This record gives sequence, structure tokens and C-alpha cells, in this order.
Amino acid sequence: MGSYSCNISCPRCGNPAHADFRTRSPEEYLSCRFCGYTTWIKVDDEKFVEGQPPPEPERYEHKSAGAFHIKDKTGCGQWGSVGDKDNGPVDWEKIIHEFQEILTDPDVDLEESYLTKWDDENKKIINLIGHPKMQIYDECPEDCSEKCLERYGEKGPEKCPRLRDNVVMVAPKT
Repeated sequence: MGSYSCNISCPRCGNPAHADFRTRSPEEYLSCRFCGYTTWIKVDDEKFVEGQPPPEPERYEHKSAGAFHIKDKTGCGQWGSVGDKDNGPVDWEKIIHEFQEILTDPDVDLEESYLTKWDDENKKIINLIGHPKMQIYDECPEDCSEKCLERYGEKGPEKCPRLRDNVVMVAPKT
């Protein structure tokens, strides 16, 4: 096996984040589809020397201003982070306008598509458009403060109760 993927808790917002790990090289990738935080650790291929231990990996971090998810009615979709790789300022008015334009497409599933903004001052996610949803059994982390799996068992709620008001989750205190 060359790599494996799983969901782990996002270090910034605490929600499930997609992680990829390579088994043959010290490379990792993590991306949160709720707050947009992305980090990766990779080794420069040009620094590999045959017969020698792999060189020290380099760490990259994209704090992101938010995240988006666009899903069509066939179930296919794409998600990503908002902002440039240098963590520069974001023109939210322009991004919201562009996202609203995308939502006018009749093939877009309005119930499943969303745009979020990371509030760095208050350490929380704000829903700008739509409502991100977490499926209890495949996305709720084991350390979820709601203890959904323990409280509800096999007949648990369809969506995680952490999704209240206009905030997905307050980031864990560090």
C-alpha cells in the first residue's frame, strides 16, 4: 500500500478533516472542509539519495479564510479552502457574489453546498451561505464533545447536534 486516507480532528476548528498519509515516504496532507485549514508535510524528491535515509520533510501551512463545498444533484462535488496560499487578505464581497452565481446553476444541490468563513478572533466557523452537515457515523470524530455514538447508538441523529445557530463549532481551547 502506498498511502491511506482517514478523517482526523482539525487542529484549528476541531471538526473532521481529511488526512492522507504516505507509507513509503514521510509525507502527510490534511485539509479541513469546514474551516479550510490545510497543512502538508513533504520531502523534496531532488533531495533523495539512494541508499540513504530520507531527508527531513518540509512543513507548509495554509490557514485559509474559510471553506466551500459545491455539490451537484448527482452527488458529485468539490470542496476547498478560501484565500491564497500566502494567507493574504480576502475580498469576501467578491467571493460571496461568485458563490451565489454558482448556486444559480439548476444542477447544484442547494441543500449540500455551502460557504464558510473562519473567525480567527473568536476561533469559530461562521456559515455565510448554506449549512455544512456532518454525518454521525462517518465524520463525527471519536472525541466529539456531543458523544453522539455513546448517547444515541445505532439509532443516532442523522446530523451532528454540534451544528447550532450560525456556528459549526468553537475551536478547542489550547
